[in-house]
Amino acid sequence: MAAAHAYEAIQALYEGRPLVLVVSRTDKALALTADRPGRAAAAALGARAHALALMGDHAGARASLNRQADVFATLPDSVTGNETLEGWPEPRLLHTRSLVMTLTEDSLAASAQQEALRAYPPSHKRQIAQIRLHQATTAVVDGDVTEGLNQAAAIVESIAPEDMSQFVLHVARGVADAVPPGHKAQPAITAYRERLALNAAKEDM
Repeated sequence: MAAAHAYEAIQALYEGRPLVLVVSRTDKALALTADRPGRAAAAALGARAHALALMGDHAGARASLNRQADVFATLPDSVTGNETLEGWPEPRLLHTRSLVMTLTEDSLAASAQQEALRAYPPSHKRQIAQIRLHQATTAVVDGDVTEGLNQAAAIVESIAPEDMSQFVLHVARGVADAVPPGHKAQPAITAYRERLALNAAKEDM
C-alpha cells in the first residue's frame, strides 16, 4: 500500500495534479512505511522533494533529498541492483537529485546533472533526455534563454516517437516555465511551446 501511494504521487506530479495532493500522497506512503527504509520510502521522498521544489519550499525539498539518500544507503543489493519497479537503483536516486537541484536552482545543479548522465547507459534514452532537459532548464534560469530553448528543442526533436512520454514532455515544458519574467515575450518561447504541443499530440495518438 505504501508503494501504491508513492507511485500515485509520482503519477500525479507528471499529470499536473494539485501539489498539495501529491504531498498528501507522500505523507500517507511514508506513514505506512513506519520509518522502515525501502523502495516505497525512497519513491515517496523523491516525489515529496519534487513537489516541494515546485511549491517553492527549497529547504523542504533538499531535506527530503537528504532523507532519500539516507534511505538508499540502507537498501540491500537486491533492491539497488533491480531496475524494474520492484527495485530502486542508483540512477533513479541521481535522477531525482538532478531534477530537484535544477528546480531549486542549486549551485550544484550542473554537477548533479552530470553525475546523473554518467549513471545511465546509452539505452536509457528517455531518462537521458530528461537529464539533458534539466541542463537546458539551468541554462534558461542562468539567463541564456535562447540557447537553453534551442537545446531543449533539439532534445525533443531527437526523441523517437516511441520514446516520447508524458514524463519527457513534462520536463520539456518546465524549460519554458523556467524562463525569467523579463524574457517571457520572446518569440522563441512561443515557437518552442507550439513544438511541444505538436509532440504532445503525437504522444496521445
